[in-house]
Amino acid sequence: MDRKKIKKFSSTIYEIICKSSLKDEHIYNLFYWIVIIKFLYFNPKYIHNILSNEEASLLYNVVKKHDEKSLIKITHILHEKYDEYFVNPLEDYYIHNIPIKNLMNINYIHLNDWNNPEILGWIYQYFIKLFNNNIYSKTQIFTPSWLVKYMTDNTLGRILKKQDIHMELKYYIPSEEESNYEGKIENLKILDPACGTGHILSYVFELLYEFYSKLDYDKEKSMRLICENLYGLDIDSKVTNMAKLILMFKALNLDEKFLTYKLIFNIENFICENIQKNISNNIIYDFYNKIQYGSLVKSKKITNINIKDNEKINRLFNMVNGKYDIVITNPPYLSTRAMPEEMKTYLKKNYYGYHRDLFAAFIVRCMEYGKEDAYIGLMTPFVWMFINSYEDLRENVIKNKTILSLVQLEYSSFQDATVPLCSFILKNKRESINSTFVRLSNSKGEVNQDLNLLKAINNNVDYKYIMSQNKFLKIPKKNIAYWVEDNMVQVFEKGEELGNMAACRVGLQTSDNNRFVRFWYEVDINHVAFNIRNKSEAIESQKKWFPYNKGGNFRKWYGNLIHVVNWYNDGENIRSYNNYLNKNRKSNIGIANTQYYFKKGITWSFVSSSYFGARINPPGFIFDTAGSCIFLDESLINYMTGFLCSKVCDKIMKIINPTLNFQPKDIGKIPIVIKEKEKVERLAQRAIDICRKDWEEREIFWGFKYHPLLKYREEKLENACDYYLGQKDKEVEKLAKIEENINKIFIKNYGLNLDYRVKKEDVILSQVDKEGLIKSLISYFVGCIMGRYDINKEGVIFAGGQFYENIYQFKPSEFEIIETSRLCEELINIIKFVFKEKYFHENIEFIGNLLGKDKDPMKNIRKYIMNGFYKDHIKKYKKRPIYFKLSSGKRNSFEGYLYIHRYKNVTFHKLVKEIKSILKYKDEEEKIELINYIKKIEDIRDLKINLDDGIKNNYEFMGKILKKI
Repeated sequence: MDRKKIKKFSSTIYEIICKSSLKDEHIYNLFYWIVIIKFLYFNPKYIHNILSNEEASLLYNVVKKHDEKSLIKITHILHEKYDEYFVNPLEDYYIHNIPIKNLMNINYIHLNDWNNPEILGWIYQYFIKLFNNNIYSKTQIFTPSWLVKYMTDNTLGRILKKQDIHMELKYYIPSEEESNYEGKIENLKILDPACGTGHILSYVFELLYEFYSKLDYDKEKSMRLICENLYGLDIDSKVTNMAKLILMFKALNLDEKFLTYKLIFNIENFICENIQKNISNNIIYDFYNKIQYGSLVKSKKITNINIKDNEKINRLFNMVNGKYDIVITNPPYLSTRAMPEEMKTYLKKNYYGYHRDLFAAFIVRCMEYGKEDAYIGLMTPFVWMFINSYEDLRENVIKNKTILSLVQLEYSSFQDATVPLCSFILKNKRESINSTFVRLSNSKGEVNQDLNLLKAINNNVDYKYIMSQNKFLKIPKKNIAYWVEDNMVQVFEKGEELGNMAACRVGLQTSDNNRFVRFWYEVDINHVAFNIRNKSEAIESQKKWFPYNKGGNFRKWYGNLIHVVNWYNDGENIRSYNNYLNKNRKSNIGIANTQYYFKKGITWSFVSSSYFGARINPPGFIFDTAGSCIFLDESLINYMTGFLCSKVCDKIMKIINPTLNFQPKDIGKIPIVIKEKEKVERLAQRAIDICRKDWEEREIFWGFKYHPLLKYREEKLENACDYYLGQKDKEVEKLAKIEENINKIFIKNYGLNLDYRVKKEDVILSQVDKEGLIKSLISYFVGCIMGRYDINKEGVIFAGGQFYENIYQFKPSEFEIIETSRLCEELINIIKFVFKEKYFHENIEFIGNLLGKDKDPMKNIRKYIMNGFYKDHIKKYKKRPIYFKLSSGKRNSFEGYLYIHRYKNVTFHKLVKEIKSILKYKDEEEKIELINYIKKIEDIRDLKINLDDGIKNNYEFMGKILKKI
């Protein structure tokens, strides 16, 4: 099926219907009937089975003549004849102002796709996600056909295989276990407790019908038996109605007399609007009050329950308390963060340990639905296999159930998945056999996933693993890390856990980073406390901002040091705010592990894209949840940093937590073997030094001293770039060699067989070319012109406080705002000032040719300053620019840069005077633009700013006179 076209079909119907004034339930009913009418029209074989010729003519009138009365009439006829399958007929008011013609003419879907009744379910899925934002639409996701077949072939198919009837089960995975089902297939009870529109039940229906046909049962008997075999539950009445309809069409396709048998599918929803309220039986009353939790509801068992006038609740009660030979489902996925409070409470009470997500509770509930030797097929997010929250679930499965097979899918395994998934088959009791695992994580796209699964079933491939699930009990957190070699398992058994040697700690959670966290370059640098050693020094400093380790992008050894946090007076503002929030929380969160603040340690980024990498957390830092830290004896810091940056550790971390969301508990489980300590320490220190030097060359770091090209100021600028980039290449090679030597040591000491080599492209140092290098030099020179830096002095000269012009060797702009054309002139002057004058023209030509394609290099430089520089500045400073670009409008009658740290209360007064002084040199349109611009400036000319408010807020205060970011 072409899902993109189905999606477009659904969204087009949605757009047309939603322009009406219909209520929500009427919108859905109209959609429901429009889709049914179109389906019947494209499948005339069904029309003749359910309608007389006269009735059928009404349906053709709807499609071809767009007759509204015929539409109303045909829905009533179908409902009256087959009310179990066709529900909620339309009334006259439904179609008021609805363009039936437009709805009937929507034809994106290929004719062949209309032949399969399951298209109704696909159309429903896409429509309901647009139409509704309730819990039903949030948790509904359609299961790909190949995974439906995998689950069914390995549950129902496992029992059918035992019969003396040949069945073509393409996705069946043989195992050492054989079904011990001794009953008749006719007595099988198969449940989908989250059946949705019946996608799984449809395939179960097909298999059973094929089986009964091969027994030479007549069609009526086969259909009766299937209706007794199948059971479906879902919380949403819309999907169960659709499921029955789809199964009915499937049945009609196989047996045109199906509707004459008056059979009913055992598919129920939990919507009980008309249930008698005065239920006297306490157990039934308790059950009734909990049915909002759908298949997760639990109740004490009563046999032969029969409550007068409450037939539906009788059926529901008996289905929910039933025991089944096979349970197959794709359960809903909904984390506690998105759950209503009432549901959270129910799950904690009834599924504690499995309450973090609906799917985890469903896995356990499916086990309860199953008989002792039942087969259970599931498709769920694969996080349950690895992360801490689901350790209880893993232990339950490993110790008490049998994993017959498991398929781990690639992250974006199919179009409609929003989470990484797996599908697996359990036997509902423990047996001592090997399990089969298929790892499709390298198979991109749904089609390749399907093909590669079939390859794994029929061949020996390197992504298929066969082993005992007992192995998982030896792996930290009992992770389902089925690809782990035996020698790695031994590492976990022999090594000492890092958590026994060090404190692996989560950091500060401010609860509002917009309020309490800044990039260091946003605030007045005089308010930042660097090099603090302990709490007492922090309080005595009376400073507001403190260096803050906030995780960041993947980086090893050293770096990602750009944030500060408001920890004034031992964090009094954050503490007060957290106390306020915690009044409405069930647990206190926010401020933790303060005894480790300002201590040297090792940190890592909480979430990584592909690799695990550690780096030094220097003394003087507070650390964030996303920049959690390891604290241990200082004599071990370099050794441990070396190990944590090795390939051995990366491999271990992918076992402990393949989701790449590395939490302190995960880090604490790393097995440590200390050997060749001094050698590792020396290598690690060299790596740290290289990466520290690399980080200090970045302008956005507070330890930045000067631009590295200034070391070569006696040379031509082009030669200077060559020398610097050549040196950078050598440092990359040197760091790669260091990392390889560290890898060799740990691979040997851990007894593993890994590739020690490190590719140059995997070395985390600044990746820059000549163009990037020159642009960074221009950024530095702009800082010198603005007064942030000075050519012959190291570090930031001015970033807040009192500005003194007479301390600079290269005199900065007198005014805190510099007009763009003058900035170009000053840039040329500083190039002449810094580098040898005899190379001036060659240097300008070199710079200009890198920045643009015009033959005139000066023109390219001016164009870059006018347009390109600000884009690069915003990117470099992560959308928190320190040089604000002023712009009068489209004609750019005035453009300039304001160094925000030099802003004073008179700045805009002076700007108005400057603009007025140039008015006489402008044409009429420019004058009009400038006069309007002056009015905007005068609206805020007395603006007082506080750098501590942050760039974002201060930019917004001045927004009307600035270029939009």
